[in-house]
Amino acid sequence: MTTIYDIAKETGYSAPTVSKALNGSPEVSERTRERIVDAAKRMGYTPNAMAKALSTKKSYLIGIIYDDLYMLRGMEHPLFAGIIDAFKSRIEVAGYELIFLSRQLGPRKLNYLDHARMRHIDGVYIVNTSLGDTGMDELVAGDLPCVSANDPFPGVPRVVSENYQGARTAVAALCDMGHRRIAHLSGPITEKSPAGLERRSGYLDELSARGIKAEPELTVECAYWHAEAGRQAMNALLDSGASPSAVFAACDTIAYGAMAAARDRGLSVPGDISFVGFDDYEVSAYLTPSLTTIRQDRVRLGTEAAELMLRILSGEDIRPESVPRVATQLIARDSAASL
Repeated sequence: MTTIYDIAKETGYSAPTVSKALNGSPEVSERTRERIVDAAKRMGYTPNAMAKALSTKKSYLIGIIYDDLYMLRGMEHPLFAGIIDAFKSRIEVAGYELIFLSRQLGPRKLNYLDHARMRHIDGVYIVNTSLGDTGMDELVAGDLPCVSANDPFPGVPRVVSENYQGARTAVAALCDMGHRRIAHLSGPITEKSPAGLERRSGYLDELSARGIKAEPELTVECAYWHAEAGRQAMNALLDSGASPSAVFAACDTIAYGAMAAARDRGLSVPGDISFVGFDDYEVSAYLTPSLTTIRQDRVRLGTEAAELMLRILSGEDIRPESVPRVATQLIARDSAASL
């Protein structure tokens, strides 16, 4: 069984340095941490959780909160499934296990904080929550370390993508192709989950920067982040008499439904109308035509959230506003073309 001493011998670092790196201590540089973590994975290192729990008075359990309200995909959601998987890969190397927190155990109803205390959770990764869930207020107001992957909470650091800048990049690409009547199918606009608002703001600001007046009839808010909502929004847009030459969809699944609606109306993509999405799900590369989109780095989002959690658990005080956004990238494919 591989030990931290084996990893120390392999990497040339001391055993205390290896231990600190695997547990996310801020005393270890990022380059050193990466070398040690890579070696631990390669050597099949498995921490002795029982021994660690006895010596540290910790459970080495991290709670996951994932409540899929607006996507309606559950654990099949390609963005959040990828983020959770990356988070899991990194956090397990440090000796932690994941447990999904629910609000009901058998016939017993309980809130997230009660569940976390019952399981002696060390920290909570908040991936998604339900709108108006008052139990979240109790959780984040408590003394449990929390990191969010999406929703903003007072005092809780978030690891999220550059939604605003990514949206500006999408609209800029369409403008560079000669498009001026660019529609936007937004996600739900809520304060709880601001991605929809941030992407719409990026859309509007890029149009303004290009000297293009935003037309209210070219913006349609989707009720959900899924394909059927995109189909309905695109039909509403076309029924209104609007005639955009291009559409920026707030996520890939909305784009899928919107493209299908356009084809049902006899419009060709991108001959009559161009589309750009946001996310870069795997299937986007295999559509006909393949979808031009803004890529979110799921691996980096999950890994950086895990690193942040480990830093907090090691005692580091993290100011939420100090956490940088994860950069996005334009992936040019066949669904968008020049006029």
